[in-house]
This record gives sequence, C-alpha cells and structure tokens, in this order.
Amino acid sequence: MKTQNKVVIALAAAIAAIGAYVGIIQDPDRGAQSSVVTSDLGFEPKGVDDGERSTGSLIAPVFSNIETKAFDGVATYADLQSRLAGIELDPAQKAEHLRIAAIFCEGRNIFERRSAYKTTKSDLVYRNYSQNFCKNFSGRSDDQLAAILTNPDSDVAMAQTLVADDDAIRSYQSRAVAESILRNSAEPSAVIAAAGILSMAPEGSWTLGSNLAKSAVEIQSLPEARWLAAQMVACDLSGGCGPGEFYSMTQCANFQACGPSASLTDIWRENTAKPVYRLATEIRQELLKGRR
Repeated sequence: MKTQNKVVIALAAAIAAIGAYVGIIQDPDRGAQSSVVTSDLGFEPKGVDDGERSTGSLIAPVFSNIETKAFDGVATYADLQSRLAGIELDPAQKAEHLRIAAIFCEGRNIFERRSAYKTTKSDLVYRNYSQNFCKNFSGRSDDQLAAILTNPDSDVAMAQTLVADDDAIRSYQSRAVAESILRNSAEPSAVIAAAGILSMAPEGSWTLGSNLAKSAVEIQSLPEARWLAAQMVACDLSGGCGPGEFYSMTQCANFQACGPSASLTDIWRENTAKPVYRLATEIRQELLKGRR
C-alpha cells in the first residue's frame, strides 16, 4: 500500500545519507562583500514577529552553475574520482560529490551488519551494490569537508552554514538565501539542504507550490510534495538516478525496492500517494523552469 509516511521516512534518511551538515564556520572577513537583499530573491518575509530574528546582511552565495550529472554511469568510488578529475568544476562542488560518496562508503558496514540477517532480494541487491561501489574506497569524508571549507562563499558551504545554524529557520534573510540556493544552485546537496531549511520555516512563510495545489488533499500534502520535488531536482542535477545507479541504490533500501531495473523515479512513483506525486512533479517543473 502506498503511504505518505514511507516517503517522509525515506527523504529524511536521504538527508542523513548525504551528510551531517555541521561544523561550518562563518568567515568573519566576508563582511566587505555584497549582501543579500530579500526582495531581490523573490522571497517575501511573512509573519515576522518577536519569534523571528533579523540577522542583518547575509553574503550572496556563489552558485555552482555546472550541471555535471557526475553520478551517471558511475559504478565505483574510483570511477567517480576519475570522472570528477576530468571535469573543470567548482572545487567545493567537486568535493561535495566525493563527500557524499565517501559518507555512503563509511556508513555501509553499519547498514550491512544491521541487515545481515535479512535475505530479501532487495537486501541482497543493496549489499552487492555497496560492496562493489566501495571496493576501491579510500580516504575520509572529513577531508572533503575541509576542502569545502576553503571555499566559504560557494553555495555548497553556504547551504551547510545555514543548516548548522539553529536560528536560521527564524531568520527571513537566511530563508531568502535558502530559497535562492534552491532555485539556482547546480549542486544537488545544496538544493536538498536549502529545502530542509525552508521546510522548517514558520507556517505560511514558504509558499512554493501553493498555486499548484488543486484540492484540500494536495494543500495538506504540500510539505511532503516540496520535499519530493527537491529530491527530483537534485536527481536532475546529480545524475545517478537510473536503474542500478548510485542514488537509486542509496535510497531503494528504505523502500525494500532495490533491483536491477528500478530507477529512483520508479521507486518514488510506486511508494508515493498519487496526489503527492502529481504535485511534486509540478513543483519540480516550476523549480527547473526558473533556474538560471
């Protein structure tokens, strides 16, 4: 039976899987650079009261603007390293792709031990994939995080900064930056992180998709549909969402849906309530249409 809860759980797991966005420190010397004006980003602060705070000017992120589809056709971590080595790419964006894959490989043994007693086809497919993908893995995800920190003005680092800031959801300036990243960044994890910030904003302050909801059910489904739409856009940017590819395989275990012919789109469609899926696909189109 299709349930909305399965998608919520899986998306939360996906956020955890692509990294713990912590430990990002703001550079105090960035004050001389251009700041973000919320009206320029098309984000209208709503319901600002004593519960929200004004953080003053925030630095506009430097957007990752190359849609690499870096994970398309990548079979192993070493393949990903080779792919990225041959692409002229923003250093923070390159480091984030490697960090995501490194986190997967660092955590796979825990998942495999936890599910070792299972013998379902899905579990076997997942374990075989993770073992093969990570067979040449070396290094640490923290090393890639350090590389990201050397580029503090990139949208990758800025998105992580916002997630690490417990007060960001109460700041309409921070939410404006997150909205801009969501609509403009070519870095998948930055898009997801920005959506995470906005999803926790005070009720009524994030209106994405409200004009697309056609029924009371869809209005109630907006939070879940926005999450799913952000995942869809991230897939459009990252690649690796086809049958047997990285993002399909890292999420399929949440649905017990791992198999050689299952794409991530197939998994979402089969495990999402129809009103949520319809609304998510339309929100995805809106986000893609407005991208620079």
